[in-house]
Amino acid sequence: DTIGFIMPDDDATSHVHVRVAGWIEKLYFKTEGERVKKDDLLFQIYSPELVNAQVEYLQALTLTQKALAAAARERLIALGMTDRQINRLRKRGKPDQLVDIRAPQDGVIIKLNVGEGMFIKPDTTVVSLTDLSTIWAMVEVYEDQSEWVAEGQKAVMRLPYLPGRVWEGVIDYVYPTIDPKSRTLRVRLKFDNPGEELKPNMYAETTVYGTPKGAVLNIPVEALIRSGKSERVILALGEGRFRPARVVSGME
Repeated sequence: DTIGFIMPDDDATSHVHVRVAGWIEKLYFKTEGERVKKDDLLFQIYSPELVNAQVEYLQALTLTQKALAAAARERLIALGMTDRQINRLRKRGKPDQLVDIRAPQDGVIIKLNVGEGMFIKPDTTVVSLTDLSTIWAMVEVYEDQSEWVAEGQKAVMRLPYLPGRVWEGVIDYVYPTIDPKSRTLRVRLKFDNPGEELKPNMYAETTVYGTPKGAVLNIPVEALIRSGKSERVILALGEGRFRPARVVSGME
């Protein structure tokens, strides 16, 4: 039993960047939490570098030099234009002053780091999108219990604000290191979230079901006598006779 915190599934999260510096002329989604569909228009960017690259491509086409045109096309792709945009450019014969940037996936906007009219660069994370149909729960397991958990084991989760509801999932990943401050092992659980009732940063109570251990002796913890460096139990030999026996304790 441990506690955890709900997080977006990184495998279902994407971050939108641009490959050129420029200005956001029009921003179509302006609030975190808004839902977008794949290929929805997120924003339009004006970039002098991108406009010049389009002009060079059109000039190469008019010169009917295939090698030069191919190189100019590859440059446009490297700067972030799609095949569809480049084909449209070739048909129009005129550069687009504003280039559309579209959503790479369905999802919810979890981070929006820009506003309309802002200057952005390639290292700017403009928008972060995530699909909340699956989520992660990050939990911590005490160091002496670290050998109990493994990927694929079942786990259940309960939320204080929804009493009686139980979510069933699995251990998705066991981190390879121990936190030096808390002396705990981080474990990542994965749960389906079709109704999106589980939201990032929620607090959760979780239970991980470890692999059963066979052929072990089970005793009450009160029966274990710890003295110095040794551990003992008292064996009942029958007919009122007893004797101590040294043991090595395991899971508690």
